[in-house]
Amino acid sequence: MTLSPSIIDGLPYVEGVLNYLAPMAERPMNLAYDPSPGVPRSTGEPEPHRVVIYDARPSAGRLSLDSEGLAVVKHNSATASDTTPLTAGSTYRRCRRTERS
Repeated sequence: MTLSPSIIDGLPYVEGVLNYLAPMAERPMNLAYDPSPGVPRSTGEPEPHRVVIYDARPSAGRLSLDSEGLAVVKHNSATASDTTPLTAGSTYRRCRRTERS
């Protein structure tokens, strides 16, 4: 089942800026290491776009990966609701130790 524009317009949303890669003649590159002096780390230029981001959770049951191209799935985080870097990092290390055991 597809979502009608009237349903979409009723969803909660936020506005934000997403950066896309600006068009360029040459192929963009991004080095994962410190380059030699005079060599740019990245050749791409960000191109900001103001977009509306809808909260699809209220209509999750109406979404289909086949029709809308997205689906909302429930997932429980290992860090509960705490996403501070310290907690997330310690949870990651704990999971990695468990995998190696």
